[in-house]
Amino acid sequence: MRHRSPTFSQSRNPLAEETLVVGKHTVTSGTTTVRRVVGETPVQQQVSLHNERVIVERRKPVTDAVTGEILTELTIEMVETSERPAVGKSAKVREEVVVRRERTQRIETVRDTVRRDEIEVTHSDENHRAGLPPEK
Repeated sequence: MRHRSPTFSQSRNPLAEETLVVGKHTVTSGTTTVRRVVGETPVQQQVSLHNERVIVERRKPVTDAVTGEILTELTIEMVETSERPAVGKSAKVREEVVVRRERTQRIETVRDTVRRDEIEVTHSDENHRAGLPPEK
């Protein structure tokens, strides 16, 4: 409250008013983490394998006729084979994962109150209250 000094004939009193000033700032609203990990899954697959073995048979000849060399030393060799599974692995890209940020816009209404200086004038003499001009 201001008190008027008798030496001044007038007093200036500023009236102020607040204005709502809305700005914006960026805050972290969450984090997304994408990790690639290697998982293992047991698999199985059937494969058909072949074996070859040498069989030696003794049997009676069909005829008595001599058709080749006889009474000489002779060695015959035959190789036996068997197949074994051969395991190999290959990798191929089955899908891609893209990680990106997407920016969207939204409108938000900000509500608050602002203050403002007002004046109230109260007269102490009876003439002002009755609406009559002050006496001179």
